Amino acid sequence: MKKKRSISLIPFCLIVLFSTNGCSTNAKQEDMYSLAANLTKATAAVQAKVKYEGYPEQLADRELLTFATKHDPKLSEPFLDYKVKISTENSEAIMLICNKSGEYALLEDAGCTPQIDIHHWQQEEPKAQCSFTISAPKKCSY
Repeated sequence: MKKKRSISLIPFCLIVLFSTNGCSTNAKQEDMYSLAANLTKATAAVQAKVKYEGYPEQLADRELLTFATKHDPKLSEPFLDYKVKISTENSEAIMLICNKSGEYALLEDAGCTPQIDIHHWQQEEPKAQCSFTISAPKKCSY
């Protein structure tokens, strides 16, 4: 009769645990970079309304995003699962994307710049609060 070997599952479990963590980190990075790319497009649409076309100033943040992207509603779809804040200061738009509950900031973008401005999600603990850190007069002074 053959003798059965007992194989320790501990090394196998550790490999799975660490590789899964690495995969989830990469997935989060991909998600955030994709969201950032979408944010620059959405912020540009909001910026156009705020700076050049006009908008009803009583609109709440998400309503302003919907209003600014009604020509292409897909621009606002990536943000359905996030809290959206929009600051309109000196005819400039700044968008802040936070986690759904609004506890911490993920991305912040000024409409006057072509690239995403701040990747808050990369900040280690403590996480950045869901509040604006960009000032339109400082960021957008030409």
